[in-house]
Amino acid sequence: MMNVNMTLDTQDLALGRRVAAALRASSPGGLPGVQAMAFPHEGQIEVACNVDLLPAHLASAGCHTMRLSLGGQYMYTPADVIEGRVLKEAGGVGVVGRTLIGFTPEEARSLAIHALTHGQAEAWRNARERRM
Repeated sequence: MMNVNMTLDTQDLALGRRVAAALRASSPGGLPGVQAMAFPHEGQIEVACNVDLLPAHLASAGCHTMRLSLGGQYMYTPADVIEGRVLKEAGGVGVVGRTLIGFTPEEARSLAIHALTHGQAEAWRNARERRM
């Protein structure tokens, strides 16, 4: 799981909640594997998303997800797709902050391979964990 958080340049919590609702996998037209919520944060509204992996056979055909290199068995909604949907749903309200917490599945795989081949069990601690 990774987290994608975006800060909207507004104090309108109702707008943030509408954006979060549109992102959720449980909503019609929502993004696969995404759970989202909105809350006030430092005088603005933060839309926070948890992004889960989905078995490829459960992902909707034609959805905006990327296939993983792990045997092509899993898919997830990438951060840039989430950002695009936030911008669309926010209706012209600017995004003033973006944070990706954790690692994309590809990064996690790469770090695991590096750690195993170099005997560095905690190599992930030295990697960037917050960015976007």
